[in-house]
Amino acid sequence: MRLTSTRIVFTFLFIVFSSLKSNSQDKYNFSGSSLVSGTALSVGAVYKFTNVKSGVDATVRVEAITGGLTLTTIDGTGGFVEALQPTISVPPYSTGYVELLITFLVSGTATPSIQPEIPITPIDVDGQKYGGLPLYEFDEIQVTSGYTYFQYAGSELNMTLNGTWARGKNKVSIDYPGIDTAQKQVMFTTVNPSVTSIRVRVGADNTSGSTASRLRSLYFQKFNYPYTYVLEKEPSITFEGIIRNSMAELHGTITDAQQYNVQTVERSIDGIRFTEIGNLSVTENNTTRYFSFFDATIPVGKIYYRIKLVNTVSKSEKFSSIFVLQNSNDQKREMTLINTIVNKYNPVLIIDSKNEETADISILDFNGQIKNHFPANFHTGINRVIIPGTILKSGYFVIVIRKKSGNKSYKFIVQ
Repeated sequence: MRLTSTRIVFTFLFIVFSSLKSNSQDKYNFSGSSLVSGTALSVGAVYKFTNVKSGVDATVRVEAITGGLTLTTIDGTGGFVEALQPTISVPPYSTGYVELLITFLVSGTATPSIQPEIPITPIDVDGQKYGGLPLYEFDEIQVTSGYTYFQYAGSELNMTLNGTWARGKNKVSIDYPGIDTAQKQVMFTTVNPSVTSIRVRVGADNTSGSTASRLRSLYFQKFNYPYTYVLEKEPSITFEGIIRNSMAELHGTITDAQQYNVQTVERSIDGIRFTEIGNLSVTENNTTRYFSFFDATIPVGKIYYRIKLVNTVSKSEKFSSIFVLQNSNDQKREMTLINTIVNKYNPVLIIDSKNEETADISILDFNGQIKNHFPANFHTGINRVIIPGTILKSGYFVIVIRKKSGNKSYKFIVQ
């Protein structure tokens, strides 16, 4: 507002949010700042806000100023007293932002205070025409493990998720005088749980020849929106494979795919028509899912594989790139470790043996220390070897198989 005083995915999560009333939230109140270090309104300046919430203080550090912008106030007047309202001056024909690091502290101390939830809503992210040429405001909020939502239908913001930054940029340059929460089409909300600090950027894209002073407003609470949608990260799928003992082994990772609840493998012999051949065995680690898959009935020649992710509620799908293997059908069978990644809570090694025989197995860490030792009986074909006893820590290990026909050792990863 002027100075006067990806892919979008619907989620039913906001059926819950719609029942929340703004006045019932535990609000943050950013008012009454004092400069505690650095040069005022410059990079490195640190401002302190006391009692932003019961038992909580906050500091706001100016991290960066780009595009020739000037920070003229850290918390301007007008609008909402409890909002953080920096004022920026944007020179002609420039694009830039002021980046702020907001850190929450135990009141009266320098001890970081973990906040169960930090909601930030940029208000009145609008624009204006100067001499017929537009200025577009934008705000960026860092997303650590949280989410961003906004009004999709009728929105005047172009919403994107760039790395860890949720960005809302005005696209129509209509000015809404003053600061209020009536114009939901120029607002969005980002929520981050369990953090002690968060980064925000307030900026503008000025295509005009005029210098513009813009009062910005960051309100630390959630809001309800009509036609609410969530801005999701695009999932990333990487995998590779190898053919051993007439079997295809695939393994890889799926990242930022929490909105997809089904993961399958598809196979093709021509790279065009794909058939689902099984579900993935997935081990989750925060936003990353590790998977492995074994295709025991592979045809001779080129084989095309791809991973498909499905959201069974919204019916949306996401496909990986295609990975190609060549099966020449002339590999010799030997005792081989099939899987190279195991779950530390259920460590199972899959071993393909050409003979029936007994063996003595040792599990060693990379320092050569024996972590487990036990006998095993192998039959011809695929064998599941459960590592008994101790839960292994995450990391690299070696399995040593001692048998009459010779010894074998293989590296594997515990996750």
